[in-house]
Amino acid sequence: MWNDLNANKSIDTGEAGLAGWKVFIDTNDDGLWEKSEAFVLTDANGYFVFNTLAPGTYSIVLQSTKHWTATSRTTQTVRLTAGQVWSKLGFGQRQ
Repeated sequence: MWNDLNANKSIDTGEAGLAGWKVFIDTNDDGLWEKSEAFVLTDANGYFVFNTLAPGTYSIVLQSTKHWTATSRTTQTVRLTAGQVWSKLGFGQRQ
């Protein structure tokens, strides 16, 4: 999760991570966070971790925030196998 200043969908020099953004597992695929759905907040570098997921398929969603526009997808589907660590998600945003 980063501030994609030039909207090129790539993390470039000077484009910082965004902290405090909600990323959630969308269990019913409606694009909206509900209290029953697991979530984490991005850290100071824009990273996030769900560390208790069982093998399966998950819809990972970045919750929109006012005054920001997505420069990449805000929903990604991830298929995990036992012991797999997925580290390829990225969500670009721009003001």
